[in-house]
Amino acid sequence: QVDTFYGVPEGATKLGVLTQYTWAKQQNGYGQGSHILSMGRAKPKDHGAPRDKFFVGMPKGKVIVLEDVTTTGGSSIKTLESLRDAGIDVVALLSLTNRMEQRDDGLSVQEAVEKMGVAFHHMSSALDLLPKVYTKLQPGADVARAIESEFAEYGVEPLSLA
Repeated sequence: QVDTFYGVPEGATKLGVLTQYTWAKQQNGYGQGSHILSMGRAKPKDHGAPRDKFFVGMPKGKVIVLEDVTTTGGSSIKTLESLRDAGIDVVALLSLTNRMEQRDDGLSVQEAVEKMGVAFHHMSSALDLLPKVYTKLQPGADVARAIESEFAEYGVEPLSLA
């Protein structure tokens, strides 16, 4: 059961608002004021009520945080920490695409998020997408080696294209 979809500020704000609106319209009891359309601020306001410093429409209930792309998870984790500090119950982080990069601490985004007690899911990943794009575009062995080298150094696991 989820009550609010919330987009990571700036990059996924529109995704969060559109998802929440579409989902809310499908719920029993949908009507004026029945569901919140929550948006986060990238930087807190200097003035006003505490609940308005970080949000325009504070998320309520069980929240799924949406992110367009996760790389090392910096902005996602910052958002999760802000929500937790505000007493919001985040049940999951859902990323449209996970770039599958390893963080400076050696963890993947999934490991770092789950270490916070939040479930992590992604709808696609670089490990799934890059081989398909490489096959379709056939950019050559030099490009394959460069991408494979990048993943050997920064990826959560090796990637083979050629």
